[in-house]
Amino acid sequence: MKRIKPSVCAFAAACSLTLFAARDNNLADFPRYKGETDDAPRFQRAIDASASGVLTVPGDDYTFAHTVYVSNLCSIVMSPSARIKAVAKMDWMIKIDAMWQYNRRTTPKGVNSEQYNLTYRGGTLDANGLASCLAIDNYRHFTLENATFLNGKVYGVGIETTGRGYEMIARNLFIKTNIPGLAGNTGLYTYGGDSHYTDIIVTDYTTGVHFAGREQTV
Repeated sequence: MKRIKPSVCAFAAACSLTLFAARDNNLADFPRYKGETDDAPRFQRAIDASASGVLTVPGDDYTFAHTVYVSNLCSIVMSPSARIKAVAKMDWMIKIDAMWQYNRRTTPKGVNSEQYNLTYRGGTLDANGLASCLAIDNYRHFTLENATFLNGKVYGVGIETTGRGYEMIARNLFIKTNIPGLAGNTGLYTYGGDSHYTDIIVTDYTTGVHFAGREQTV
C-alpha cells in the first residue's frame, strides 16, 4: 500500500503552542468565535490549551471543515454520544502526532516525554466520504478504545501512515462504511509493531484490516 505523504501543516499546532504545566480541559469551555461555521477551530484551541493533559468532549453533534492536529501529547476523551462529521474535503479529520513522546530530542523543555497513558477514547468520527477519520503516528505506547469511525474515504483509522510507533493498544472499535462510492478504502491500516488489537469490527470497507508492517498480536 502506498504510504501517505505527511501534510505540511502537521506541526502547525505545535509551532504555535505556548508551553505551560499540564492542564485538563472541557470543550464546553471553548465556544465558537463569531464568524466560525464549524467546530474544528474550537477543537484546535481546546487541544492547544491541553498540552500533556486531557480534553473532555461532551455529547453533542459537531462538524469539521478542516483537520484538527494533536501534536502536544493531549489525550482526547469523548462522550459516547459525541459525534463529529466532516463537512469539507481534508486528508484526516484528526491527526495525532506524539513525536514529543517518541523522540525525546524533539520534546520542548519542561514537557515530560515519559507519558505512557496517552489515549483517544469514545465518540464517533464520521468522515462522510470526504476524509479519512483518524491518524496516529510517532507514539511509544498509546491506547485507542471504545470509538466509532464511519465512512473514511481512504482509511477509517490509519496507524503509522506517515510516522513510526510501537505498542498500540486498540480495542472495542467499530469501523463502518454506510455510504456508496468509497471503493478502495481500508478500515484499519497499521504499520506499527509490538501492538495488540482486540474486539474490532470492520464492516463494508473494501479492505477490512491491513497489517502492513511489523509483528502484531490480534
